[in-house]
Amino acid sequence: MNGPDPAKTVLTAPGASGAWQRAAGVDAGLVLGMMREFYAEEGLAFDEAAQGAALGAVLAQREEDAGEMPGAVFWLRCASGSAAESAAGRERSPATATVAGYLVLTWGYSLEFGGRFVVLDEVWVAPPWRGRGEGRRAVEFALEWARARGAKALRLEVAHENGRARALYARAGLVGQARDLLTRRLAGAAGDGQAGDLFPP
Repeated sequence: MNGPDPAKTVLTAPGASGAWQRAAGVDAGLVLGMMREFYAEEGLAFDEAAQGAALGAVLAQREEDAGEMPGAVFWLRCASGSAAESAAGRERSPATATVAGYLVLTWGYSLEFGGRFVVLDEVWVAPPWRGRGEGRRAVEFALEWARARGAKALRLEVAHENGRARALYARAGLVGQARDLLTRRLAGAAGDGQAGDLFPP
């Protein structure tokens, strides 16, 4: 007998006022729109072709392949309580509630942590729904999702100056480490500015 379609399954964090529902390929445009706003808020470069391709790979992941790269995307369903909320949210379809945010979880592997871990790669909640505990519930949901799939740890990036987010993550048991994450984009990757010598002058 076939089980429920994971793209249609609503997963609700404990005590949530909204529900995190797994996104499917048809939701790519919806999620990209929210990503565009998130990247603008964070001052990140947004390349729709590059980010769209990466998003498509995650959306194509099936639940039964959990643990294989890359991960899963979820959108936050909330009931609209005001005209402002309705305007700020996204209507997925006439039959669904307002979409008020998105969450991306991907997989990594580390000898230090003893195997596979989950990266809370991106999380964004639309302004009208902020300050209602949705950020905390997003982290709770990510922890439960990772734990249920045998992950050894949950990891994420947060800006040093983002004290509010750091406090939220600390309350959820995520601790900082006295080291920085260093990045160099590789030749051919979006935003690569150092193609050529391994150690350019």
